[in-house]
Amino acid sequence: MLKSSVIYTLVRSLPESILFIFLGNMLLEANMSKNKILQMGMLMTLIISFVRLLPITFGVHTIISIMIEVLIFTYLSGNKIIQSVIITFELFIALLLSETIYMFIAINIFKINLNVLVNRSNFISAISSIPSLLIFLGIAFIIKFFNNKVNSRGRDE
Repeated sequence: MLKSSVIYTLVRSLPESILFIFLGNMLLEANMSKNKILQMGMLMTLIISFVRLLPITFGVHTIISIMIEVLIFTYLSGNKIIQSVIITFELFIALLLSETIYMFIAINIFKINLNVLVNRSNFISAISSIPSLLIFLGIAFIIKFFNNKVNSRGRDE
């Protein structure tokens, strides 16, 4: 069980879910409205918060979350399952990488205590983890750039 406070969910998890949906939309080229992105982000936050409360082994939460996001992206893309799986994994890797980069910077350069960064129960911890979302955004745009390069090469050949 991975408990998070309501404030942590609102300050960190909700923006992360909205950003995840926005970036998935961008990579899928699905052209969702801002309203739909917000709705899907809120839905994703609720579902993943519920999954984190389940009394299951650590790590299984991540697998369930990945499956949920694949389903969401499959729905948004008009049943492009393979593309949805690829984009979900690209975004999960980008999120993992962004959090790793930020943890390294926060701990080694800004001297932020690790407990502040991993605590999911207070406002300070939620705010302290927001910069990783900016790194996530940057990595996703790099992925988009490389995906476009690969796709343009495929069309040229």
